[in-house]
Amino acid sequence: MFKTLSIPLTRSELIRRTLSETAEDDCLGLAAQLAYYLLLALVPAIVFLVALASFFPADTVAQMVGSLRAFAPSDVVQIVQERLQRVADGEQGGLLTIGIAMALWNSSAAV
Repeated sequence: MFKTLSIPLTRSELIRRTLSETAEDDCLGLAAQLAYYLLLALVPAIVFLVALASFFPADTVAQMVGSLRAFAPSDVVQIVQERLQRVADGEQGGLLTIGIAMALWNSSAAV
């Protein structure tokens, strides 16, 4: 089975070719650009999700925060819980619209 996968190159030649192709295609630069744009789109996406969560029933939001406690630090959970409470107290329809618009605009730059 592995005979069909054999490559007629030495390991050093394979490594050299891989590194040269990676440099020619600017893979590291493209990866940096993609990471930048995705992190830039993360904040509006979080704003949208928090605004969307304010339209859910209180017990659903409490369950979401409870599941967040399993893997997030306690300070992050506290901040999210405070923000969700603040958004739930007021009318935040505009925040929802702005959040989705900015998330779509920023994520389209990554594509």
